Amino acid sequence: MEYSVHWTTLAESSYNDELNFILLKWNTQEVVKFINLTENFIAILQRTPMIGRCITAKDIYSFVMSKQTTLYYKLHTDSKKLDILLFHNNSRDSNYLLKYL
Repeated sequence: MEYSVHWTTLAESSYNDELNFILLKWNTQEVVKFINLTENFIAILQRTPMIGRCITAKDIYSFVMSKQTTLYYKLHTDSKKLDILLFHNNSRDSNYLLKYL
């Protein structure tokens, strides 16, 4: 059974930040690649959600999607729900992450 996916407001915001960062640093073609990467990865997560590394006792997982980006998500195994929490640019300061997770 596939997990349903819910994007938090922070996930939507951080995803858009990543898209803007990619566009400023590279080009539209790279933005499209990242969008496709994200869509494909979320489809994989729906089928195999424990593919990531569990980082907290609260069932929060991380997965390095690319050299530049790590996705954080929370599993609700009882309801088969997956919350996309945050897209993190790995080149940026990670000290703030625990505040959001």
